[in-house]
Amino acid sequence: MPRTARRFSRTGFYHIMMRGINRERIFQSGEAKKQMLNILAEKISGSGIGIYAYIKEGCC
Repeated sequence: MPRTARRFSRTGFYHIMMRGINRERIFQSGEAKKQMLNILAEKISGSGIGIYAYIKEGCC
């Protein structure tokens, strides 16, 4: 069954998390994770979107 569409927040804040199935690591290396973070920074640059918190768990 597909999940329902995300509702728009009145505050404009959203909680977004990335996690693998059964909490497995998403990235195979620290370099792959660094590349994803660089792409994220590039995409939000100049968009008016901000990241207010980032929790680093483990290496990759």
